[in-house]
Amino acid sequence: MAYGTDVDKVRQMMVDTVRQVEGVVLDKPVMARYDRMGDSSMIFSMEYWVESIADERAVPDPVNRALQQALDIAGMLFPLSA
Repeated sequence: MAYGTDVDKVRQMMVDTVRQVEGVVLDKPVMARYDRMGDSSMIFSMEYWVESIADERAVPDPVNRALQQALDIAGMLFPLSA
């Protein structure tokens, strides 16, 4: 995420988005963390629960696609790399 982005807004949007993805367990915590400051971006990570080992392999793709779409719709910017 580009520096200058509202951290609390990003975290809440990420949690709300991931909670809507099929395969994510809703009665367990979903957490978005601002992990570190990169050279040109803020680095976030997600934690969420799934029901089975099969879901552990299958769910990250729809989670990442849903997050990308939500970030695009919100107009949140990613830094460009050279």
